[in-house]
Amino acid sequence: MKPSILAHGQGCALLTTATGACASLLAARGVDAPTAQTAFVYAALALWGGRDVVAGWRAKASASERLRGVGAWLALAICDVEANYLVVRAFQLTSLTSIMLLDCFTIPCVMVLSRWFLKADYAKQHVAGAVVCVAGVALTVASDAAPVAWGGAGAITSPGAAPIRGDALCLGGAALYAC
Repeated sequence: MKPSILAHGQGCALLTTATGACASLLAARGVDAPTAQTAFVYAALALWGGRDVVAGWRAKASASERLRGVGAWLALAICDVEANYLVVRAFQLTSLTSIMLLDCFTIPCVMVLSRWFLKADYAKQHVAGAVVCVAGVALTVASDAAPVAWGGAGAITSPGAAPIRGDALCLGGAALYAC
């Protein structure tokens, strides 16, 4: 693997982590602006992705290929914006711990979509890993639904106003991230 690809991936992971931490801090202070909170990330992505789009146009692609490429990027951008909105909004309603755990639901979603659309095959170990992930999601939601006296939401972490609704928003965002 090229070092530049690894560095790019690590940079994206660092920005994603910083976005989540900042969203959690803002939510704790009562700030409710999910789309504005990720505006910088989208500006950076537009500059980076715009460079690739222009490079594709210079490659003398036909008008229909250009339009199809822009349409695909637009559809992916809409899914990403909505996913980010849902996850950042979830910070207002549930705990950071729940969001970090539930956001991993993207992995089984990607596996299902790649099976349907790309006809990908997975080994038993991959499927077992996805099942463990879904079981973890179920246990996280059950923990948030459990009463505080049983060690549920609020016993260890500081929950938001509606942890189950926050969990649902986070799961919806994770599913959209898979697109």
